[in-house]
Amino acid sequence: MKIDLRFTQFPYVMWGLQNYLKALEESVNYHQQQYPIRIKNELKKKGYKCDDPEVDSASQEINAMVEHIFPRTFRNSFIVALWAVFESLIEKPDSVPEAKTEAIVNYLSKRNKMKLKSSDFSGGFIKKIKKYFTYVSEVTGVNLNLSQEKWRKIEMLYVLRNAIVHGGGIMDNLKPDIKNKLREWGKQPGKFEIIW
Repeated sequence: MKIDLRFTQFPYVMWGLQNYLKALEESVNYHQQQYPIRIKNELKKKGYKCDDPEVDSASQEINAMVEHIFPRTFRNSFIVALWAVFESLIEKPDSVPEAKTEAIVNYLSKRNKMKLKSSDFSGGFIKKIKKYFTYVSEVTGVNLNLSQEKWRKIEMLYVLRNAIVHGGGIMDNLKPDIKNKLREWGKQPGKFEIIW
């Protein structure tokens, strides 16, 4: 497996992510269709009949893989990748001064000779970026303020990413306030469903 850590332009990264999501969904569908067939064929080759207990046990395992494991694994990886791209485009960490990419925050700071950096603001990543965007808007006149709906989606992505990375994507591993947020978001009509 090759891993490319070179800088890539934002539009190409987004194009890549869109195609990755499409391929991911196609792959989930393919595996959901083909995995049961493959396992049943392997069992037949080994001489098992449809009424054998091993076949029944394998069918239950197949259903769990097809309905839960494949979609969860594939889609969770996309959430993590999407957040990584967003975060790297917004802000380059101070801990990597030699980085060759210019994230939005760093570019605006240099271009406008601003005294404050996003790291000078308190709070978690999203709170700091909100405060910094407000500051940049006031200093430069460039409106970086996003609508509440866009910030809500960014926060959702952030919470989902953290639930996957720090909680293994398992509701029981999450703090009560995070569980409650995810449950509330899961009730809202939209393009995703949270299963717990």
